[in-house]
Amino acid sequence: MKRLLSFLLSLALLFCALPAGVSADGQTIRVGTAEELCLLSRDCVLDTRSAGITVLLTADIDLSGSDFEPIPLFG
Repeated sequence: MKRLLSFLLSLALLFCALPAGVSADGQTIRVGTAEELCLLSRDCVLDTRSAGITVLLTADIDLSGSDFEPIPLFG
């Protein structure tokens, strides 16, 4: 029972840690706002984080006035 509860808690924490726009399968990230693009940039600090992920741009993004930093690593 303890293992099951630990697994469910870990799973819940994992889903809470996903950036905005991540699909349930974890394979496609939809980016349509400057905030979502900034979150993607912040989260892609390891090649393993972006391995196998497809980014779908859903809108033109105006980055003026945002704190966007270029994506450091994207595999």
